[in-house]
Amino acid sequence: MPDSSSCAVSEIHTRAICDEIGERLRFMLDRTQASPPPRILALLLQLQLAELKAPLAEGVTQASAAA
Repeated sequence: MPDSSSCAVSEIHTRAICDEIGERLRFMLDRTQASPPPRILALLLQLQLAELKAPLAEGVTQASAAA
């Protein structure tokens, strides 16, 4: 059976590991992200325009009227 001092060391190591993982994630997941490439932005705009121009589906219209 482990004594209480080995348990305390384990908790200290666990905390240090968690802190290190947190530091590495903060570095890797930097909040400053590059904007998407122009081709992706153009495709997203094209999709948005297509959705705005598309007529509502019959089921969607009936569901809205029922609500």
